[in-house]
Order: sequence, then C-alpha cells, then structure tokens
Amino acid sequence: MDLRSGVTSAEASLRGARARTETRGCHNRSDFPDLDPALRVNLHQRRRPGGSVDLWPEPLPPISAEIERWIEETPPIEESAGLLE
Repeated sequence: MDLRSGVTSAEASLRGARARTETRGCHNRSDFPDLDPALRVNLHQRRRPGGSVDLWPEPLPPISAEIERWIEETPPIEESAGLLE
C-alpha cells in the first residue's frame, strides 16, 4: 500500500511538473526559467477508470495587498548564497 501511494504521488508530481512550463518556487525548469503569471494556478488531476489522467488548472485567488507589499519589500537573494531551501 505504501509503495502504491508513493508511486501515485510521484506520478502526480511529475505530471504537474511537466504541465507547468515555468519556474515557480522550488519548481525550477532550465527550459522555462521565467515566471509565467498566466500559470498562477493549482494543477488538479484525476485518474479515469480506464487509466487515463485528466489534468486541469484552477486559478488561485489574488494575493492580498499586504502580502504583495511584503513580497516587493523582500530583498533579492544573492546568487553567491546558493540554493535556499
């Protein structure tokens, strides 16, 4: 059961990563290095009984003005600092 759940989770992550043609957060793609505002969505998926998978985007609500201000005020991370996790 744990293996099946792990494989299902891994497949969902890979399908979502392949569909998200941008770099966002810790999801980094060298072939799509920039942020795409049109992809500010949650990607949902559902497996059909025959085994095929439906994948669809659901838009996220707008960021509040206060949080947007915090984002804008956050200084950039120095490239020499390495990956921040």
